[in-house]
Amino acid sequence: MLRPVIYKQTAVDTCLTAICVADTHRGRGIGKQLVKSLELFLVDLGIRAYRLETLAKNNVSRTFYKNLFFVEHETRGRNVILVKDLCSDPNQC
Repeated sequence: MLRPVIYKQTAVDTCLTAICVADTHRGRGIGKQLVKSLELFLVDLGIRAYRLETLAKNNVSRTFYKNLFFVEHETRGRNVILVKDLCSDPNQC
């Protein structure tokens, strides 16, 4: 069984498993819009944080997500787990 991801003393179950933009369409903000649309959907569902994994050596992916305010939470094997807190007001979360 996989070890849960714990962030701010809470298990983060919601996971972005894949997002892909064709090479010919990169650099146009499509990936950013996909992530932002997902986040609006998750907030509507009451999700407070979500996570994803990427290869530690994938610096393009790591930079992309860090620019969208994900934090690198931990490393597991060859992967880095990033978490994004969707709670804009910590007093209400």
